[in-house]
Amino acid sequence: MSRPHRAFATIFLMIFIASAILPITFNSQPVTTVSSVDAPHAPAATNYVVSVRVFNELQAFNDDDFEFTVLNGSSPLSNAWVRLFNASTMILLHDDHTDGNGKVSFFNLAKGTYQWNVSHTSDTLTPDKFGQIVSNGPEADMDLRFGNLDWDNDQDDLNATIRDIEGKPAKNLNFSIHFAGNASIWAQTEITAAVAYFGDIPDGDYIWRLTVMNDPFYTGFLLDWAPFEANSTQKLVHQSIGPLTGNPDYYDLEIFTYFETSYQPLVGAIVNVTFKNGTPYETKITPTNGTVIFIDLPIAFINWTTTYLGLP
Repeated sequence: MSRPHRAFATIFLMIFIASAILPITFNSQPVTTVSSVDAPHAPAATNYVVSVRVFNELQAFNDDDFEFTVLNGSSPLSNAWVRLFNASTMILLHDDHTDGNGKVSFFNLAKGTYQWNVSHTSDTLTPDKFGQIVSNGPEADMDLRFGNLDWDNDQDDLNATIRDIEGKPAKNLNFSIHFAGNASIWAQTEITAAVAYFGDIPDGDYIWRLTVMNDPFYTGFLLDWAPFEANSTQKLVHQSIGPLTGNPDYYDLEIFTYFETSYQPLVGAIVNVTFKNGTPYETKITPTNGTVIFIDLPIAFINWTTTYLGLP
């Protein structure tokens, strides 16, 4: 072989060897293969969470107000569609959409039962939410106390604390006391800060009434009422009987006389203890602590009576 032919053969051999080595070098690293796999698509599960608050807008005693809060899971859902239907006829009466906080309110719903529905126009996968609300018209909660409230131990007093359905102090109401015999008014007051107070009510039979003031639809609406009797501060008696002191083989009788509510002792109350046939056994007058005690009563049928200022 001539020298030029030998050089050419050497170059060709080197190219052939290099072409065989290079693929081995490139393929020495890991190779990831991606292949398509058919699988069903499942949308993310959602759930409307709806809470309803009944409230008293501007503390006005009229028809009920309702606030809906709509969440998608735990997040406020804006633009949710809230509809209110007549629960009997299912006629649509009111509808609105939630704001950015997931809230929407309906004011002064006429008395009745409503079927509500919550949905969303852009969400066809989440089931609608349903429920019912009832609008009851004007309502009030009242704590009423009656008796010897001023502790003057004289005529009865009346105190009424009125709050709205949210527990806020009531206003724009009228509390009146009427004579039971002819319904005429003995006294009345406007409720401006929850409380109505009447002191020293003369003895007699009465009716108290709580009504709405100054409302376009409910002026004069009767929220609550009840009859009551004023009979001045009551004198009360508490007895204890048993082996209180003295000889343990005999019973003792302790009498405590006091005014209701104040528990102030009655001074000068007369306590008479008699036998069954009326024969006097012993008489005592209550001292400053309003208490007398009869020690070691005889084994017999015993009666006792109390009088104060000549009255039992």
